[in-house]
Amino acid sequence: MPASVDGAAYVPFGGGRRICIGKRFGQTEVKLVATMLLQRLRPDAMPGRVMIVRQMPMLSPKGGLPMRVLPRE
Repeated sequence: MPASVDGAAYVPFGGGRRICIGKRFGQTEVKLVATMLLQRLRPDAMPGRVMIVRQMPMLSPKGGLPMRVLPRE
């Protein structure tokens, strides 16, 4: 079920009979790019950052989650 805020829904590939024909390609491409990046880089939370979980409309870090990206050693 898509996340909904103020009546707006995020449905990136549509649904039902009108689903995007590129859905599977797009999902595979995102996994491939993420895998390639994470093999070379290491995301790390900023020092001293305390994460507070916000529960509405879905679980997410309150105020965002500032990150730095470091090269893998």
